[in-house]
Amino acid sequence: MSAHLPLTVESPKNRYSEFSHIELTEDEIEDALGYRRMLKARDIEDNQKKQERADKIKKWREPWTYEQLKSAVMNRAKQLPFEFEIDKDNEKVIHLLCLYYSGDERFNSETWTYSNGQVMNLSLKKGIGLISSKKGTGKSILTNLFQQNKYRPFLKIETKNVAAMYQKDGDKAIDIHSELIHIAPNPDFYFYQDIGICFDDLGFELPKNNWGSKSDVMADVLFAIYRKNQLIGDYSWFHFTSNLSGKDFEERYDDRIRDRMREMFNVITIHGESRRK
Repeated sequence: MSAHLPLTVESPKNRYSEFSHIELTEDEIEDALGYRRMLKARDIEDNQKKQERADKIKKWREPWTYEQLKSAVMNRAKQLPFEFEIDKDNEKVIHLLCLYYSGDERFNSETWTYSNGQVMNLSLKKGIGLISSKKGTGKSILTNLFQQNKYRPFLKIETKNVAAMYQKDGDKAIDIHSELIHIAPNPDFYFYQDIGICFDDLGFELPKNNWGSKSDVMADVLFAIYRKNQLIGDYSWFHFTSNLSGKDFEERYDDRIRDRMREMFNVITIHGESRRK
């Protein structure tokens, strides 16, 4: 058996032992103690400030309750340049969005029934897809009202801009838009440094070429999101709006994408006439 020499660690008490023969006056001792006390006071103050900021960030990030989120959304709605109405066409949608973007587990017990009678179970692990066969029913307004929430904040990006970026930068556009967006800590997004994406007007982007390679850009983005999040089965940072109907989606995207979209999104239909005056 080999012998191991004990490790020796110099204690603060012995660190300056070679100077122990030096005599200090009472004033020098007092100055030295005062200086160390000043440094320690600064450390204590800095640590207090760091803790206060950490507590503030934690409080900002704490998701609103259903009631708090609905109150915040309604206050934002009052600032719109037109009157925002809650009626039979959007009442349940708003209710579901308040549950979802507050992370309320009751959302997992909700269902959505489509016009063909099909019933979908809703899940907090899926993103939100707001669709309507008519323009102006309020999809964009609702995404604007709900994007600054304290559970899954997100930015809205038009799909035509994603397609245009692909034409310029190729696969880099697909990589960027299949990941969370990294931002500086911002009180408007409650100190989140990584936020989600809502793809606006999904299905109306045109296929684009990049150096002779033609791509159905958003189909590739959606597939990339699915692939990157498949293992955890959580797609809740990604959302979309669209004016495509279920049949339109079948014609616009192939089976590979349609089947995965069912796994990735809670697709909710907004009925009614256009709210644009």
